[in-house]
Amino acid sequence: MVFLHRVVFVLASLPRCISSSNVTTDTFPLRTLGLRPEFVSLLGEEAVDRFIANAWKRSVTELQVLPKFNSTLHRKTASWLKPDGSYDYGHSRFDALGPVLQCPSSLISKFGVRDEEKHVCGLPTGLGGKLASVTSGSSEAKKSCVIISVGSHNQWNFEMSIGRALPHCHIHTLDCTVYGKIPVALKHQVTFHHVCIGTETKIVTAPGKNKRGEKKDVPDIKMQFMRWTDFTKKIGLEEPPDVMKMDIEGFEWSVLTDLAANTPPHLLPRSISLELHYETRIETLPSWNSRLRSPYEIGAWMDFMVTRGNYILVDRNDNEFCKHCSEIVIAHIPPSKEPARGY
Repeated sequence: MVFLHRVVFVLASLPRCISSSNVTTDTFPLRTLGLRPEFVSLLGEEAVDRFIANAWKRSVTELQVLPKFNSTLHRKTASWLKPDGSYDYGHSRFDALGPVLQCPSSLISKFGVRDEEKHVCGLPTGLGGKLASVTSGSSEAKKSCVIISVGSHNQWNFEMSIGRALPHCHIHTLDCTVYGKIPVALKHQVTFHHVCIGTETKIVTAPGKNKRGEKKDVPDIKMQFMRWTDFTKKIGLEEPPDVMKMDIEGFEWSVLTDLAANTPPHLLPRSISLELHYETRIETLPSWNSRLRSPYEIGAWMDFMVTRGNYILVDRNDNEFCKHCSEIVIAHIPPSKEPARGY
């Protein structure tokens, strides 16, 4: 897939909190530090903490310059590609995410091709952009790692690509909308879960459709949703996943804010690679499937991820073939101490 890359300023603000006020290896286990050690080693502690502090200082005044949701302006028009009246229908809306603390080239890798391509930051091998296949006899193969792939649609290009590079890692693939058909080459490495990650653990009933998308004589579908914290218990996860890949067509907004706000630090994924959408056609997202997410909402979402989960934007690649989609990577990078508020 070809991407357009853009890095700009922005703003966001909500009441803030932090999981720990003095995050150091002396007082906190290394497993709660996410990718902080790697970023500090490559970019320097001062540069990393300055970026985080600036992210925390975004003020209410700054955020208010972004167009907010308006029930009239932000309703979808007759054409899917027309502006919504307050901001262009295009990738510039994602500028509201704010600046990028770019993942260093030695830490970033690409897996999958075309629509399944994902950038990943901070792999357990430490080989990053120079990633090579890890042989079973190498020291790297002795390190256990866990990869979480949320959203499958029985497309396995990402799993095949990262599985070849990291054969010692176990991959958990989740999708409650399909029954997984794991390729033979991955059966020893992948566990498929007929589950979707949600904001609560429950069974959701959705209308069934035939192959033409019609709701005629098709039984309803029951889908199992689980909160991230409940899913970690299901699989016995006790340390942060090394990688989380996510493509869930609009559900990422609520799923990731719930993950950031309610997950113990030792279970927060070290990095999350996802496609962020400000438009969706998913019928089970009634709160916003009839409108476009505003720049204000995009900025506030990123602010929430920074201040609740210590997640920093470390890579952004706009999807050239989808004007309302951007492939981003957010990494768990706690500050050395709680930053000062901007207001």
